[in-house]
Amino acid sequence: MSGNKDFRSWLKKNTCGNYNGIEITPDTELVSYTYVMSALIITFRRQTPYYFLEAEAKEAATAKFLCILCNLTLGWWGIPWGPIWTIKETVCNLANSNKVSWGQFLKTPSESE
Repeated sequence: MSGNKDFRSWLKKNTCGNYNGIEITPDTELVSYTYVMSALIITFRRQTPYYFLEAEAKEAATAKFLCILCNLTLGWWGIPWGPIWTIKETVCNLANSNKVSWGQFLKTPSESE
């Protein structure tokens, strides 16, 4: 979702309403997942775009599965942060801890375009 330029331009004009059949209110929940990749001493974390939890449930579930799979296969191999971040982000992904309401999301600083 966050990479979608149409959605970003819609956001500049609206904070709630209907976007492509998705009813957006301040209580609408979004979720993002984090994956970890490592090689020897290099470890990095990246975050998926945010998904509307109800309207994009299938896409969110696929992203969650792929991030956990990536963490468990590619995250461990960097010392020392690989194992630490792999465990942390896998637990966070399983718990949907990167879930925010649309109202909270609007209050956070936006990513650069």
